Amino acid sequence: MSLVDGLLNQTITTIRSITLDAYNDVSASSTVYSNVPCRWQENSKITVDQRERLSGAGLQSKIAEASVEVWLDSSYEISTDYEFVKGEEVYKVVAVEKKYDIDGVVDHVKVYLV
Repeated sequence: MSLVDGLLNQTITTIRSITLDAYNDVSASSTVYSNVPCRWQENSKITVDQRERLSGAGLQSKIAEASVEVWLDSSYEISTDYEFVKGEEVYKVVAVEKKYDIDGVVDHVKVYLV
């Protein structure tokens, strides 16, 4: 039994394998997994450019960064050549971490999306 089994209460609609063309646009995709139970954690960070505020202009530039962390059961093999679909949104896999239990066995997989 995985440490995260009780936390996988959300669902990813589709996980697709993608092929990119010479311009890094998706040229082909195929479904690898459907209706995947997961733990979905959205993170965002906003950076405000304070120099504009201090100049008296009253304007502030905001840079927003959003990312998603997804926990999956260890039975799923995930690659950075995959994209996740949740509802109508499509996310690109940027990193994959395998998390191990105390016995050195893969317990679950943590995937980072943008």
